[in-house]
Amino acid sequence: MSLTHRSGAAVGQFVVAVVGQFLLAVDTPLAPELVSLIEQMARENPLWSRRRIASELAKLGHAVDKDTVAKYLPKPAPRPAPSPVANLEDLPP
Repeated sequence: MSLTHRSGAAVGQFVVAVVGQFLLAVDTPLAPELVSLIEQMARENPLWSRRRIASELAKLGHAVDKDTVAKYLPKPAPRPAPSPVANLEDLPP
């Protein structure tokens, strides 16, 4: 079952389960080849956004939502903390 957005674009593949009175939609994982393609595109094009990568995947025939692409993008490295010596240099004598 594929859920669609109002625009008609595929949002993702879901498995629907009935639990009591509730319907649960569980996102299925992407194929490993598609995950490696997302990682490769992000590595080779560091300025591309998740929306750009999703658009390029759509051109290749893969309907993947930008939020799904974001889940598989590498996390940015944490910024280093400011040095305490730099703060002492900023103080007036």
